[in-house]
Amino acid sequence: MPTQTESPTSTGERTVAIVGLVKEGDHGKYAVCYPEGKNEIVTFSLQKDVWAEDSDPEPGTKVKIWGIFRKRAGLRARHACYEV
Repeated sequence: MPTQTESPTSTGERTVAIVGLVKEGDHGKYAVCYPEGKNEIVTFSLQKDVWAEDSDPEPGTKVKIWGIFRKRAGLRARHACYEV
Protein backbone atom coordinates (compact mmCIF):
# COMPACT_ATOMS: atom_id res chain seq x y z
CA MET A 1 0.00 0.00 0.00
CA PRO A 2 1.45 3.44 -0.91
CA THR A 3 2.48 5.70 1.92
CA GLN A 4 1.32 9.29 2.35
CA THR A 5 3.97 11.76 1.27
CA GLU A 6 4.27 15.50 1.57
CA SER A 7 3.40 17.37 -1.59
CA PRO A 8 6.45 18.65 -3.46
CA THR A 9 4.63 21.97 -3.90
CA SER A 10 3.87 22.59 -0.24
CA THR A 11 5.33 21.63 3.09
CA GLY A 12 4.32 23.04 6.46
CA GLU A 13 3.94 26.48 4.94
CA ARG A 14 0.48 28.01 5.11
CA THR A 15 -0.98 28.42 1.65
CA VAL A 16 -3.91 30.69 0.76
CA ALA A 17 -6.62 28.93 -1.24
CA ILE A 18 -10.13 29.65 -2.51
CA VAL A 19 -12.95 27.26 -1.58
CA GLY A 20 -14.71 25.94 -4.67
CA LEU A 21 -17.36 23.81 -3.02
CA VAL A 22 -18.33 21.98 0.15
CA LYS A 23 -19.55 18.39 -0.16
CA GLU A 24 -20.77 15.54 1.98
CA GLY A 25 -18.60 12.46 1.51
CA ASP A 26 -18.38 8.95 2.88
CA HIS A 27 -16.31 10.22 5.82
CA GLY A 28 -18.21 13.47 6.47
CA LYS A 29 -18.17 16.99 5.06
CA TYR A 30 -15.15 18.29 3.19
CA ALA A 31 -14.14 21.31 1.12
CA VAL A 32 -12.52 21.41 -2.29
CA CYS A 33 -10.16 24.37 -2.72
CA TYR A 34 -7.75 25.87 -5.20
CA PRO A 35 -4.41 27.22 -3.90
CA GLU A 36 -3.67 30.69 -5.28
CA GLY A 37 -1.04 30.73 -8.00
CA LYS A 38 -0.96 26.94 -8.36
CA ASN A 39 -2.65 24.58 -10.76
CA GLU A 40 -3.73 22.14 -8.05
CA ILE A 41 -6.83 21.02 -6.22
CA VAL A 42 -6.62 20.33 -2.48
CA THR A 43 -9.35 18.97 -0.23
CA PHE A 44 -9.69 19.19 3.53
CA SER A 45 -12.09 17.69 6.05
CA LEU A 46 -14.51 19.91 7.96
CA GLN A 47 -14.07 17.80 11.08
CA LYS A 48 -12.74 19.66 14.12
CA ASP A 49 -9.31 18.00 14.00
CA VAL A 50 -8.69 19.63 10.57
CA TRP A 51 -10.99 22.67 10.22
CA ALA A 52 -10.29 25.18 13.01
CA GLU A 53 -13.52 27.20 12.67
CA ASP A 54 -17.08 26.93 14.02
CA SER A 55 -18.83 27.53 10.68
CA ASP A 56 -18.31 25.84 7.33
CA PRO A 57 -16.65 27.88 4.58
CA GLU A 58 -18.74 28.99 1.61
CA PRO A 59 -17.65 28.81 -2.03
CA GLY A 60 -15.41 31.76 -2.85
CA THR A 61 -14.07 32.05 0.71
CA LYS A 62 -10.31 32.46 1.23
CA VAL A 63 -8.79 29.91 3.58
CA LYS A 64 -5.31 28.99 4.79
CA ILE A 65 -4.28 25.37 4.39
CA TRP A 66 -1.14 23.59 5.55
CA GLY A 67 0.28 20.16 6.16
CA ILE A 68 -0.51 19.23 2.57
CA PHE A 69 0.15 15.63 1.63
CA ARG A 70 -0.55 13.42 -1.37
CA LYS A 71 -2.93 10.47 -1.27
CA ARG A 72 -3.86 8.18 -4.12
CA ALA A 73 -7.00 10.27 -4.80
CA GLY A 74 -5.17 13.64 -4.67
CA LEU A 75 -3.83 16.31 -2.33
CA ARG A 76 -5.17 16.72 1.21
CA ALA A 77 -4.54 19.38 3.85
CA ARG A 78 -4.10 18.32 7.46
CA HIS A 79 -5.14 21.77 8.77
CA ALA A 80 -7.28 24.67 7.54
CA CYS A 81 -8.77 27.93 8.83
CA TYR A 82 -10.25 31.16 7.51
CA GLU A 83 -7.71 33.55 5.95
CA VAL A 84 -7.94 36.88 7.77
